[in-house]
Amino acid sequence: MLYCLIIAGGKGERFWPKSRIKNPKQMLSVVTRKTMIEDTLERLEPFIDKKRIFVITNKQQIPTLKKLVLLEKKKIIAEPLSRNTAAAIGLGAILIKRENPDGIMVCLPADHIIRKKTKFRKVLSLAASVARQKNTLVTIGIKPSYPATGYGYIHATRYTPHATSKKPKKESEKIFQVEKFVEKPKKEDAEKFLGSGKYFWNSGIFVWKVSVILEAIKEHLPQLYSGLMKIEGCLETKQRKEVIKDIYKDLKSISIDYGVMEKASNVFLIEGDFGWTDLGSWRAFWEFHKKDEKGNVCRGRSVNIDTYNSVIIGDKKRLTAVLGLSNLVIVQTEDATLLCSKNRTQDVKLLVKEIGQRRGMKRFL
Repeated sequence: MLYCLIIAGGKGERFWPKSRIKNPKQMLSVVTRKTMIEDTLERLEPFIDKKRIFVITNKQQIPTLKKLVLLEKKKIIAEPLSRNTAAAIGLGAILIKRENPDGIMVCLPADHIIRKKTKFRKVLSLAASVARQKNTLVTIGIKPSYPATGYGYIHATRYTPHATSKKPKKESEKIFQVEKFVEKPKKEDAEKFLGSGKYFWNSGIFVWKVSVILEAIKEHLPQLYSGLMKIEGCLETKQRKEVIKDIYKDLKSISIDYGVMEKASNVFLIEGDFGWTDLGSWRAFWEFHKKDEKGNVCRGRSVNIDTYNSVIIGDKKRLTAVLGLSNLVIVQTEDATLLCSKNRTQDVKLLVKEIGQRRGMKRFL
C-alpha cells in the first residue's frame, strides 16, 4: 500500500523577502492561486488517500500549515529542530511503519512544480512497482535541458530487465540503475553532463519500502537509526515529544542524499518526464514565468522604462519604479526590499544569514 511523506519544513531562504520562517516558499502562491503545498496535495489526490499522507515540518510553520492542509492533526508532524532530510525521512518512516510495516513510502518536497499530473502519477506508480519487486531504493531523475549548476546530478545507465519481465517496453525504457550521485557541478562539468546524455537532475523525489529505507539508514547512519528506534519505542506514550526532542539534539544534520543514497548500492532511477521544475531561486522564477516584450517578469505595482531581463515584484501598497537597469531582481514587501544581480540569486541565502546575525534584525527573517 502506498503512503506519502511531504517534506515541508524548508525555510526557502533564496526566496527572501517573500519567503519567511513562518511563511516559507511552500506556503506561497508562486505559480497558481493555490500555495505550493496545496498544489502538491492536489496532484496526489487521485493516487494516494489523504489518510495515508503525512506532512513533516517545524513548529514555527505548524499554525499556517494547519490552515492550508486539510489532514488529520496526527498526520502533520513538527520536528523540534531542523536536522535535514535524513532525520525527517527517518521519522516519517517509523510513523508509516506503525500503520503498515510493509508500506511503500513516496517522499516529496512540498515546493516543486509539476505540469503533467497524470504522467507524474504514472512515474510514481512505476517507481513503487520497482521498489516493491526489487526491495531497492528508487529515485526520480529529470533529463537536464540546460547545464544547470544549481542541481545535483545522477549518473545512471539504462536497466536491462530479465527476458521474462512483464513490464511494457515503454515502462522499461524509463528504468535506470544508478552509478553515482554528483554534487552541484561547475558550469564546465554541467555542460559535459548534458552532452553525455547519461546524467539526470536529482529531483529529490524518492520511493521505497519503509523496511528498506530503515535498513539503509541502519547501515549508513547508525546514530540516526539508534535514535529512531528509541523514538519508535515511545510513540504511544506521553513521553513521545520529550524523547523526540532529546534525540534530535544529538543528531547530525545530514541529507538523505549524502547520508544514504550516495553510499547505497543497487539504487534505481526512474526517468521523470512530467514537466518538473524546482523553483529554487528568483532566477528560476524568472526562467519559469512568461516574460513581457523586454524580458521582464513583473508582479504587483510596478513601472519600468528601459529595463530588461529582470524580476520586478512590487508591494501592494507601494509603487516600484525602475529605470535603465538590466538583469536584476527587485522584490518589495511591506518591511523589506531585495535588490540583487540575477546571476547571484543562489546567494540570497547569504544575505539571510547576515541579517540573522545582525542585532535587532531577526524580525525580518
